[in-house]
Amino acid sequence: MNKVVAFGDSFTYGHELSDCPTNDYPTHSNLTYAALVAKQLGMDYQCHAVGASANNAISRKIIEQIDTINQNDLVLVMWTFPIRKEFLLEGDMGYRSLSPSDDFEFALTYYRYLDTNPIYLINETLKEIYLVQTLLEAQGIKYIFMTADTGTDIAITEKNQQVHGILVNMITDKNWFSLENNSGFYDWSRKLLRLTFTEHPPDAAHHALAQKLLKKINETS
Repeated sequence: MNKVVAFGDSFTYGHELSDCPTNDYPTHSNLTYAALVAKQLGMDYQCHAVGASANNAISRKIIEQIDTINQNDLVLVMWTFPIRKEFLLEGDMGYRSLSPSDDFEFALTYYRYLDTNPIYLINETLKEIYLVQTLLEAQGIKYIFMTADTGTDIAITEKNQQVHGILVNMITDKNWFSLENNSGFYDWSRKLLRLTFTEHPPDAAHHALAQKLLKKINETS
């Protein structure tokens, strides 16, 4: 393997970790789960995560970078919370991932009318996951998917037929990494590791996740 290539949101970028503590976050952390996995494997590390990304933003990033990834690389993707959505906005705003906490006009209007039914939102996420899975497998690229969101993990690991059955059944189980109790990384860090934090899991959570990922990599290599 040549390099570990990571995609995701602020959890994968490393917001609030001890080497990435400021509000403007000029460079990604080297203490995230993905960076630690790369270091342990003796591989180079590339981080394409962007804070506050939506799942369709994550898949867009992967599509943009796929020609730079080869079959000796390992792609790690932590999918984010389904409530987010990326749009290409007019003028200089460019691509923008929206979340319910945003307070500008378009975001307020979007979330005023969006149906936030969890099944609908997870279905939208499943489309992005399946798209990226198909592209990576077509290129023969090794990958591991996981999620920050517990609801998405439960839908996939338990093959919840309330969501799009054909999509959830097409997610490749051996490449999906699930934490205890089908927890997403956020809930797992808070509830199972009993860590205290406001927005982002701390260094200890990333270290623990890296150790679990390394075990899975060793089992499947």
